[in-house]
Amino acid sequence: MAHSFEILVMTPAALGDPTLAVAAQRAGHLGILNAELPLPEGLLEAGLDTLARMTDGGYGLRIDDPDAALALAGRHGARGLGCIVLGAPCALANPETVAAIRAAGVAVLIETTRWDDRLAGPLAAQGVILKGHEAGGMVGEATSFILLQQAMTAGAERIIVRGGVGLHSAGALRAGGAGGVVLDDQCLMLRESALAERLAQTLGRMTGAETALIEGADGLRWRGVERPGQGSAAALRSNVARAGSDGQADVARAAFGWDLAAGQIAPMGQAAAFAPDLAQRHASLGRLARAIQDHSAAAVARAARGDVLGEGQGVAAPHGTRWPIVQGPMTRVSDTSGFAQSVAEGGGLPMIALALMRPAQADTLLAEVAGKLAGKPWGVGLLGFAPSALIKAQVEVALKHGPGFALIAGGRPDQAVALEADGIPSYLHVPSPRLLSMFLEQGARRFVFEGRECGGHVGPMSSMVLWDSMVRTLLDEVTDPKQAEGLSVLFAGGIHDARSAAMVAALAAPLADLGIKVGVLMGTAYLFTEEAVSGGGIVPTFQKMLLDCRETVTLETGTGHASRAALSPFAEEFAERRRTLEAQGVGAEDMREALEDLTLGRLRIASKATERKGDDLKKVGVARQKQEGMYMIG
Repeated sequence: MAHSFEILVMTPAALGDPTLAVAAQRAGHLGILNAELPLPEGLLEAGLDTLARMTDGGYGLRIDDPDAALALAGRHGARGLGCIVLGAPCALANPETVAAIRAAGVAVLIETTRWDDRLAGPLAAQGVILKGHEAGGMVGEATSFILLQQAMTAGAERIIVRGGVGLHSAGALRAGGAGGVVLDDQCLMLRESALAERLAQTLGRMTGAETALIEGADGLRWRGVERPGQGSAAALRSNVARAGSDGQADVARAAFGWDLAAGQIAPMGQAAAFAPDLAQRHASLGRLARAIQDHSAAAVARAARGDVLGEGQGVAAPHGTRWPIVQGPMTRVSDTSGFAQSVAEGGGLPMIALALMRPAQADTLLAEVAGKLAGKPWGVGLLGFAPSALIKAQVEVALKHGPGFALIAGGRPDQAVALEADGIPSYLHVPSPRLLSMFLEQGARRFVFEGRECGGHVGPMSSMVLWDSMVRTLLDEVTDPKQAEGLSVLFAGGIHDARSAAMVAALAAPLADLGIKVGVLMGTAYLFTEEAVSGGGIVPTFQKMLLDCRETVTLETGTGHASRAALSPFAEEFAERRRTLEAQGVGAEDMREALEDLTLGRLRIASKATERKGDDLKKVGVARQKQEGMYMIG
C-alpha cells in the first residue's frame, strides 16, 4: 500500500547540484533537477549529464522555457530524461510544445500555483503538481491544503503536492486524495544535501514563520529566507513594485540564490523548518521517503476508522455538543443570539465574538444568548491584545451570564488560567511550536492551531506546516497519559467539509491515540448557511458576495498584521494602495497607519450594512456594500 504513494524529489532551485536527484533515483523515486530559477552557465547541461551517468534513467527536469524544454527533451530523452515539469502558465500557453515533448517520449507534468480547471483535462493527463503558498520561490495565494481540495473537486488525476509536506501533513494530503508529494526543502539537512553545512545555523532556529513573502502585481508572489537584518526582502518588495507587471518576474528571479551573506534570498519555503528534525530522525533521503510513505499509509488507515472526529468524539464530550465542532468567533458576524442558537441546534459549540465590544452592549447581547441557549453550551471569543481594562470589563460581564467556554485570540497562558479559575475552560490560539512548548509549561491546556487559510486575521504559517509542527511538538513533549487526557486541541484554517475534516483526522490521529481530545474550529463554512443571514450574523449581500467569490487575498497592513478577505473592489483598492506606498519607499509605520485608516469600518459595511457617523449607525446601500465592504472569509 505504501508504495502507491509517489515521492518526487526536487533539487534546490538556483543551485544546479543534482546530488539529491541522483539519491532519489537510486532509492526508487523520481529525482528532478530544478531549473525554475536561473542557473549559472553550463550547470543545467552538466546536471543532466551527471544524472545520465549516475542513474539508470527516468529522471526529471523542472523548467519554464518551452523552447529550451523541447530542445532538451530531444537531446536528453534518449539518455534517460524521462520527465519534464513545466509551470502551468507556460504549459497552458504552449500546448503544442507539451504535445511535442510527449511525442519525443518524455512525460510532461504541469506545476501550478493557482488552480485552473483546464488542468483536469488532457493537457495535464500525465499529472499535475500543486505548489502551495507555503513553498519557496514563486508561489500563489492558495496553500497546498486549498489547492488539493480544488483539484480534487475538479476531478484531476495523479495529483502531487509540493509545499508544507512533513511526516504528519503527508498523511493528511494522502487522505485528501493526493497521489504523492514533492520533497525539496525537507531534504536540505540530509547527508546527500550540498547545502547542509551552509544552512545548518539558519535552519536550526527556523519555525517556518521566518520566510519572507514578496507580493507583486497580477497575483504573483515569491517566498524565501533572507539573512536577519539584511533587508533583502524589503528591498525586493520596493524593486518589484517599481518594476510593475512587465518587469517584476525578472527582478524577483535575480534576487534569489544561496549566498545569504551577499544579500541573496534563499528560495526556501516554510517546510524548511522540518529539515533539521527530519535529518536527525532519518539521515538519508531513502529513509525519509520510506518513512513518509509508511507513516502516511498508517495515518489514512487510522483515520478511516472514523472515531477521531466522529459524533460524540474528541472535544464533543467535554463541550457537551453532538459534534467535535466549534464555531469560530467572527468579529461583527457571530454577535447575535439567533445565529448562536442555530449553531447550537446544529450540534456545534457557538462562540460569541466580543472583540472590542463595549461592556454595556456585551451585557445586553450575552443576556439574550443565555436566555435563548438555556441548557445548551456556548462560549465567548476575546481578544487577548485588547486593552486590559476592556478585557477585564468584558470578563466581568460574561461571568454574569455563565458561558461554558472562552477562546482567546492573541492571548497569554495567565489569561486562560485566570478564566479557568473562574470556572470557564479557555482555549488559546497558539501560532508556533515554540509558543506551544512555553504555554504547556505555563499551565495552558486548551489550544487552537489556526493556519493561514482562515478568514480574518491570519498568522504566517499555513495549516499543513503549522499543524505538522504542533503534532510533532505534542508527541515529543506530552508523554504522560494523564497529562494527555487533560489536553484539548482545535484545528482551524481551511476546514469546511468531509474531505478537509478527513485530512485533519489523518493528521490528528496520533494525538487522539495518545488521549488528547481533538476537534475542529470553523468560521467560513457557517457563513454559507441560511441561518447566518436569518440569524442576523450577516446581511444578504455579504453572502451573495461570498457565493460569487472564487479567490481570497491577504490584506497586510504591516508585519504580523494581515487579514484574509474575498477578492473584491475594496481588496483591489487596498492592494493598489499598498503597491503605491511600497514603490514610494514609505516607511513601515507610516504604511501601517495609512492602510489601517483605509480598512477602518469596512467590515461593518460588509457584514451589517451600516457605518458609524458620530454616535449613530447609518444604513449603507447595496452598491456601496459591494464596492467598499471588506468581506472577511477563509
